[in-house]
Amino acid sequence: MFGETLTGWDFLIAGLIVFFIEYPIKTWICKGSEKLAWLYNKVLPVVLGVGVYIVMALIQGTPWLNGALHGGVVGLASMGSYDLILKTMKEQGNKSAKETNEAVKKAIQGDK
Repeated sequence: MFGETLTGWDFLIAGLIVFFIEYPIKTWICKGSEKLAWLYNKVLPVVLGVGVYIVMALIQGTPWLNGALHGGVVGLASMGSYDLILKTMKEQGNKSAKETNEAVKKAIQGDK
């Protein structure tokens, strides 16, 4: 559903959100605590997406609200396809950003 509205590098940013939540947040900071599962499963993907896109909107000189709304969509997409994105990003390893972007895009859009 959300994969249909994403364009360009949104898939790569969704992958980076998932990786950031999986390793520094979930593994090291929260240490897989079940008490904080609501935080890293439901809140952080959307907050990180909104934050990244607000910064991008401010840098590009576009309205910050548009960035916030688009970031929310990217955050929801990364939350909804979390396991699929994580698996795809792990398989891509050290490949180029463009190849990783395409792989995540195909994985999410094939998940309809």
